[in-house]
Amino acid sequence: MHRLLKSPQQLASVLNAVADAITAQDKNGQLIYANDAAARILGFPSAEALTNTPVEEIVSHYEMLTEHGQPFPLQDLPGRRALLGLDSPDQLIRFRIRQTGEEQWAIVKARPVHNQDGGIEFVVNIFQNITRLKLAEQSLDEQRERLRVTLYSIGDGVIATDIGGRVTMMNPVAERLTGHRQADVLGKPIQDVFYVIHEHTRQPVENPVHTVLACGEAVALANHSLLVARGGAEIPIEDSSAPIITRDGTLAGVVLVFHDVTERRRAEADLREREARFRTMADNAPVLIWMAGPDKLCHYFNKPWLDFTGRAMEQELGMGWAEGVHPDDHDRCLEMYSSSFDARQPFMMEYRLRNNQGEYRWMLDNGIPLYTPDGRFEGYIGSCMDITERKQHEERTQLLQDVTAALAGAVTVEQVADIMAGKVIDALGGSIAVVYLLTTDSQFLEIVNSAGIPPAVAGRFRRLSLLTSLPITDAVRNCQPVWIETPEDYSRQYPQLYQTLQGFTNSQATVCLPLIVQDRVLGGLGVSFLQSRRVDEGERAFMLALAQQCAQAIERARLYAEAQNLAAMNERQRLARDLHDAVSQTLFSANVIAESLPRLWEQNQPARTLHLLEQLRLLNRGAMAEMRTLLVELRPEALLNTRLETLLSQLIDTAKVRKQMDITLKINLHNRQPLPPEVHIAFYRIAQESLTNIIKHSGATEATIEFTETRQQAKLLISDNGKGFNPRTASNGIGLTSMRERADDIQARLRIVSQKGKGTRVSLVWTRP
Repeated sequence: MHRLLKSPQQLASVLNAVADAITAQDKNGQLIYANDAAARILGFPSAEALTNTPVEEIVSHYEMLTEHGQPFPLQDLPGRRALLGLDSPDQLIRFRIRQTGEEQWAIVKARPVHNQDGGIEFVVNIFQNITRLKLAEQSLDEQRERLRVTLYSIGDGVIATDIGGRVTMMNPVAERLTGHRQADVLGKPIQDVFYVIHEHTRQPVENPVHTVLACGEAVALANHSLLVARGGAEIPIEDSSAPIITRDGTLAGVVLVFHDVTERRRAEADLREREARFRTMADNAPVLIWMAGPDKLCHYFNKPWLDFTGRAMEQELGMGWAEGVHPDDHDRCLEMYSSSFDARQPFMMEYRLRNNQGEYRWMLDNGIPLYTPDGRFEGYIGSCMDITERKQHEERTQLLQDVTAALAGAVTVEQVADIMAGKVIDALGGSIAVVYLLTTDSQFLEIVNSAGIPPAVAGRFRRLSLLTSLPITDAVRNCQPVWIETPEDYSRQYPQLYQTLQGFTNSQATVCLPLIVQDRVLGGLGVSFLQSRRVDEGERAFMLALAQQCAQAIERARLYAEAQNLAAMNERQRLARDLHDAVSQTLFSANVIAESLPRLWEQNQPARTLHLLEQLRLLNRGAMAEMRTLLVELRPEALLNTRLETLLSQLIDTAKVRKQMDITLKINLHNRQPLPPEVHIAFYRIAQESLTNIIKHSGATEATIEFTETRQQAKLLISDNGKGFNPRTASNGIGLTSMRERADDIQARLRIVSQKGKGTRVSLVWTRP
């Protein structure tokens, strides 16, 4: 051997003499060696020609398939895996020549050759051509199949006997199982060839051939039978024996058919073991597990499911589990369940399931279809998780948002209290809700609003002294919630109150929450329930958050009321100043003119007299316009009930009194419709602000107001010939910010165009939505 290794020529001769194809690939996957057999098998004229051909080109000539005809992945070729340092097991590959369709079978092996550093130097591939062997196996399989069909397609092993129970024929399978060759046992008694014992008792089992000969009918071997083969091997079998009847009805012998059930017994044992492991795992899983067959009927529930429902397996099987689904969820749940089965689609649904305490809990149920390896639908497996806490959190969050949104629109304490009383019952599921506020002297609590409370109770508890000991007064006085969850707690802590209320409200539990803002108590919120109410930490936090929102809303309403009173006072002061500055001045001027008229008349100056009379008329008209405007300001409802064109005319009359200038009003009405109140007021205020700016700042001698209204839009144009200004640099003193805000509030388009020395033009356009 050492001499051979030292002679490359002799080594090459040896390798070329090998019938199997041998190649070597470098680290890049290129061929660096091939023997003659490799060139011959792959259809190349020489080994040199083969090694000079890229591997990709060689591979492209063939379609590589697995033993069962599936495409063989190139990355699983042993050579490629060996080059990557991966495990490279031997592979059986069918090489189909793409041009001719001819197939060759080969066992492909690959082994890496390492260098001194332990790295992979190259890989040796061996292709063992077993095409003839595979063809022979196929032919043998066909013969076996024909033989199986010939033997009436009965089992695997077949033994035939004559009427005396002597062997007349054995098929190869029977030979293999019994350990006897047909040639050796022909004519021998069946019991010498086919000896069976019971698996557990180890006692001989009556030979089925003898049973058939005795009764003349087909029989089956008893369960747990072991065939004791020649040599002592014991094989679990199943069999059937049938009489051989001649045409004339005579019993001619017996045919015994049997097969080895070792694998099936092993598979059954494995299945039982897997089922036991699955049940152990499922019974210890933190979720509820169910399984159903293709018929939609459930055949398994794990222990957590049965513990949760408190029902026996027999009660849940089939569709019994649906009895625990909440009535409001029942139809929806079964529709989702059934339609998913029909579509073979995974599903996820939420429903309420009754637990062993009779309480309905929210479950998240995930169902997944099950298939066998060959694609046969076997049913569904599902898991359920209790998501009650999550659902409660979502519901509480939504309820809190709803209450907050409703409170945001309340502007008075009464409105806040009304929302509190109504919404709290819905949010907490109570029967009675009462809102108390402290009096200004902080000595009493008074009911501001309530819901569900009988009048007799409301009257008796309408005003409470903080010195009394009641749940609501204790909560307000101590700034701490009072939780009374059961009738026993109620009667123990407030016995007299509990007995009193039973005749009116039948309250069994109550919650009283102080309404606190910045460490200052405003009052209290009380909610009563008709049943015991266990309040967990999550629900307590929700109730306290609800009370906090209500307290803040009450504080906002109080601050709003104070702001309204302050605004009303400021408005009255402004109107008084306007009355004094404008109307009083106008009336004084009119009085001076009136006193001079008799003297001018006596002096016989008719022209001068007529001129002053006209001025007097204008002053009186202006004073009346001022008074009308002030009256409108004092009575906002009058502002809404007066047409916009009339209000614009009054503004012009007032402006003419304040400054002598020519102001023109143009009204264009086409298929008009009443403007929304907020639009009506915004147009009036912007016109009022614009005229004020013209009078005070523009220095104009002429101005025009044009109002146009159609079915689709309203438009206001105000222009003057004054000195103008730069709208970008103008200060807020001329009310531009206020005008823009009013326009934005009604989604109108406001445009102000002005240039120094060229006047100002204000355009306001509102389009109906």
